[in-house]
Amino acid sequence: MPGRNWTDAAGVLAKGLTATTDPAARSQLVAALRDGGAQAVSSGSYQGAVSLFREYVRAAPTDVNVYLELGKAYWNSGQRADALAQFRRALELAPQNEEAQRFLLGR
Repeated sequence: MPGRNWTDAAGVLAKGLTATTDPAARSQLVAALRDGGAQAVSSGSYQGAVSLFREYVRAAPTDVNVYLELGKAYWNSGQRADALAQFRRALELAPQNEEAQRFLLGR
């Protein structure tokens, strides 16, 4: 059950973020969430990527690129409404973002 391993990793990293106040440790945990999400995508585990990227955006809510990655992970896992919500959020943060516009316009 590889997807479950990614989800478990997201939970462990999120707990670590909650437990630490050390800025360097927080930075490493946040980076691990993003890197793990990218690895999950690379392995085709889109639901695992969703779990990791969701935790990442909670920790770094202004990172437009991760909203795009989260949207694509949702899209590839068949969760179109959730994907579109993430692309809309990316546009709220960066109104000229062409990638988010393409997804929302269906191109």
